[in-house]
Amino acid sequence: MNIHNFFSAFSKIVLAILFFAIIKSVSLLISLANKYHNIAAYIIVGALILILIIFDLFLASKVKILDLKKVRISFSDFKNCISWLLVILAVKVVGGLILLIEKETTTYNQKGLEDFLMYTPIFIVILFTAISAPIMEEILFRGFILKVCFVNHMLFGTMISGILFGLAHHPTNLGSFFTYAGMGVVLGIYYKKYQRIELSILLHFFNNLIGLVPYVYVFLLSN
Repeated sequence: MNIHNFFSAFSKIVLAILFFAIIKSVSLLISLANKYHNIAAYIIVGALILILIIFDLFLASKVKILDLKKVRISFSDFKNCISWLLVILAVKVVGGLILLIEKETTTYNQKGLEDFLMYTPIFIVILFTAISAPIMEEILFRGFILKVCFVNHMLFGTMISGILFGLAHHPTNLGSFFTYAGMGVVLGIYYKKYQRIELSILLHFFNNLIGLVPYVYVFLLSN
């Protein structure tokens, strides 16, 4: 390996760690706010999360993952997104069946997320689930891994991206790994097909939006 290749590989590792650290920082900030559990803490944390989102987008634009000036989403994009969302839901159904065979009712990640967010204000839940997670996770797992690391081997990169996405969601059994890795592969194929990270963010957003329904329901019942 020559010196250029070494520095190229090193810079990719540093960027990957930075993108991942930004993702983890959001949940750490929410955990910190939950300790104080007052509106001032949540407002401060919400503002910090927005800053992290902006920084993540800025970093993505610098490494040419996303060009914010060229982001355009049409009605046709929305229709395609809904079609691919059905594919993700099919993956989740299969994952759910595997969980039933394993005598599990939900994934460890989902249960932890429910416990984590149940007593968190609804605006933080929405900010975390529907905005920061789709943007940050897609920039790392689809944008960075596929467009930067595996730009010349995207099919292989799609599989790697899906596996890493699955592992990042803390699978404890085959059903949970299949659910999240399968979702990651679908998002990777979707990105590979259209080469537009904003579309995989949109698809991820719709998927998470469905998961928000129970939290919104609980919020409405309690008010």
